Amino acid sequence: MAPGAPMPSCLPPQLIIAWLPTRDVAAALRVSKDWCSTAEPIFQAIAGRHGLRRVDPSWRETVRRYRTRLGRMETQNPLAIRLHQAAQRDDAPAIQRLVSGDWDADRQMFPEPVDVDYAGGFGQTALHIAAMWGNLNAVNALIAAGADLNPQNWIERNYLGYIGGTPLHVAANSTKAPLAKRCRCAERLIEAGANARLLNGEEDAPYQSPLPEHESDLINMRGLAESRVRFRKLLTFAFRAQRCCDEDNVTEKSPGNLASAPKVSSPLGDVGTSDVFDI
Repeated sequence: MAPGAPMPSCLPPQLIIAWLPTRDVAAALRVSKDWCSTAEPIFQAIAGRHGLRRVDPSWRETVRRYRTRLGRMETQNPLAIRLHQAAQRDDAPAIQRLVSGDWDADRQMFPEPVDVDYAGGFGQTALHIAAMWGNLNAVNALIAAGADLNPQNWIERNYLGYIGGTPLHVAANSTKAPLAKRCRCAERLIEAGANARLLNGEEDAPYQSPLPEHESDLINMRGLAESRVRFRKLLTFAFRAQRCCDEDNVTEKSPGNLASAPKVSSPLGDVGTSDVFDI
């Protein structure tokens, strides 16, 4: 460190990333004069923590596009709308027909199967929507169709709440369905290999969600408390169990490709309540 250098601009960017919550990448960039010359490894690390795939020409561009998309509405595909509607109403047979292209009545209009990972206006995939509404049948159908388990949507926090991030984040933060239903969807996602360590636009992992309740949960306050503890145990255990895999793989894989996580069996009978917040 140079004598008299101001803090924290004198620090290397690696330390800045380790110490500061990168909720605002632009602000983080301003605190270190070394960012311009060593940007790629840092942006690659940021992309890896969000499960982002590299966008040409650089990891910096990958993070920039992700950040600038947050809160933006984009054009939706009519076929994707049908798939998303099927996910919302928990219609597994309709999902199977759409992703296989087996829509005989509409084949002249829509001759191709629907991309199971097609993102709607705010980056929502069908798996986001199924998790949001606690629709386990739809979640199972989408997983069977090969859906990406870790896509990031582009929703940012507002006065209506926050359901941004991966399907696991959405299940944890949604108020569209009872906690118990959303917990079952999250458990299925984790069993299938969803990454519980990825961060959303608020730089939070799923276990850090407040786990808001649905209005129907208020009828049974004891059941609500039990569901919340169960859900937090699930997310916390997955976060901890996948940590070792992150550390083992970081020297073998590019951080931007660490979205896939090991399959984790249900922890709900194995983790004590006292361990829930011991991260």
